Amino acid sequence: MKKFRSKVISFVGALGIITCLTACGSGGKNALIGTWDGKGSVFSNNRDIVITFYEDGTGSADREGRRDPIDFIWDIEGKNLTISQPDGSYPYTQTYEFSNKDRTLTLVYHYDDDNTDYTFTYYRKN
Repeated sequence: MKKFRSKVISFVGALGIITCLTACGSGGKNALIGTWDGKGSVFSNNRDIVITFYEDGTGSADREGRRDPIDFIWDIEGKNLTISQPDGSYPYTQTYEFSNKDRTLTLVYHYDDDNTDYTFTYYRKN
């Protein structure tokens, strides 16, 4: 009985660690959800911008000098973040990376027309 209890405790402990690493770990959809502040993006041409990612896959970008925020939908697959218009049109994909314990978000957008990578850094507001 002691061996059985020990195995159950070990199993439950391992399950808890795996769950925490999966749900609490760096990166992914959960880490992206929230409000981010930065300068420049595909939305803004080097202006101050606040981007909010909501849990339901929608978001908004509020840039300096713009009267109304820009609404969008988003999805993550691997290390790629795809953002498009609310109707799914005009999708663009960029790679993303978290650092500073998920408080810093770096997005890299490759623009095919001039074969240039544009890097934008955002900081978590909440």
